[in-house]
Amino acid sequence: MHCSLISVVVTGADPSRLKPVPIAGTPELTGLVKLAAQATTPWAALSSAPLTNANLQELEQKIEELRARDDHESFCWIPLRDRSFSHFAFDQLESWSGLWFPLHEQGIVLASVKLWQQMQQSGQDPVLEQLVRKWLPVGNSKANEIEFCANEPLPVLQPTQSRCTSEIRNRLKQICSQIPARFPQHRADADAVCAGLYQWYDDLDRSHTYAQSAEHQGRHRAGDYWHQIMHRREGDAWNSKYWCRQTGHHPVHDLMADLAADSDEWKIHAGGNWTPERFVDFCSEAVKKPDAQPIAMQFQAIEMVLLMKQTLKDARG
Repeated sequence: MHCSLISVVVTGADPSRLKPVPIAGTPELTGLVKLAAQATTPWAALSSAPLTNANLQELEQKIEELRARDDHESFCWIPLRDRSFSHFAFDQLESWSGLWFPLHEQGIVLASVKLWQQMQQSGQDPVLEQLVRKWLPVGNSKANEIEFCANEPLPVLQPTQSRCTSEIRNRLKQICSQIPARFPQHRADADAVCAGLYQWYDDLDRSHTYAQSAEHQGRHRAGDYWHQIMHRREGDAWNSKYWCRQTGHHPVHDLMADLAADSDEWKIHAGGNWTPERFVDFCSEAVKKPDAQPIAMQFQAIEMVLLMKQTLKDARG
């Protein structure tokens, strides 16, 4: 057997050369990495997603590629599906995408057991995205080619409660405490990054606090943009449009307008051009129209990813 499959849930028949490792419960990433490091095969594949026969067959192919190259130094990611939203998010945000879509939850991470052992021995919090991005080409995913599916949870239009589990909340708290030091020259945009991280998980109050800290500041006033998204999702259209005006023109607006112009679904359900104010109205309407909700949520998710990408770029300076 060439590879141990460290997976919480596996469905379908396993290829003969994979050695599944049974796992009780749903351990955190650190525990999964420990299991991968203990594998007795040359390679170990890590996933906490339900896997199909097609996923397992692609895993077999990747193992053969690594074996042919005698490559024991690469981390590889195999998305559950081509053109998935999580792949788009990773393409745009690289390692930061793991805070929203951890790679081991949206696909399979494959590496030599030697690398898993090095990760465990480092004693550092495992961030698979930082390692995988060295191998996976980025920049190829396009927003208008995304194929959305139900196993990639998107933020709803008007959340009633936060989606932060205690694990996610602790992770975001740790990250946001470190962000000012990472971007010391651009504190307002650094605060806007935190506003965006919490906004994705429907923690409107914490997102609001960080957005207010960056009010009317930053290269493109990203804090004001996250502020308007917060009020839009709160259901306060008037306040959201006020912050649209405070933000002014933002680079993401052009990207969203181009996406809408190329989308038949947008034309059917929303009509007209995409503008931030028009999107506020459309989201308010879509809350009451089940057939319009999916396209509104998809556009909202893409907007958040693109805005986070620009916010990080501004924070870096």
